[in-house]
Amino acid sequence: LAVSVLKFLEIEYSIYDFDNSKLFGRLTQFRDNIILDVGHNPLAAKQIVKSLDDKKYILIYNTYKDKDYITILNILKPIVKVVEIIDIKDDRIENREILEEKILSLGLDVKSFETINKDENYLVFGSFKVVEEFLKVFNNG
Repeated sequence: LAVSVLKFLEIEYSIYDFDNSKLFGRLTQFRDNIILDVGHNPLAAKQIVKSLDDKKYILIYNTYKDKDYITILNILKPIVKVVEIIDIKDDRIENREILEEKILSLGLDVKSFETINKDENYLVFGSFKVVEEFLKVFNNG
């Protein structure tokens, strides 16, 4: 919402301007090359693309079965280099094979999330559970 207002008012901004925001998880610059966003719907995906349209990102992702993830991934596609699926243990998470099939059907490459490469840009996008799992792996890895 803040980014939309800034754009509407034609005010220059950087994602670093949000470093001290109180809403952790919305376009949060976690590291120089890692952005976290707890977006999990098409509207959030549209805002991410508008805000981050200057680079390509490795998308660290997973989703619940009941989310409109095909639409979300299709919206994110212009800024995604590859989708890396992060493992999440939850009965509501989409079946891995189904998710991979849908990602491939959109013309995106997919693989498992394993590690962060300091020379790549990452977008961790999804539910709080996705960001929580990423932070666990990141902090223990």
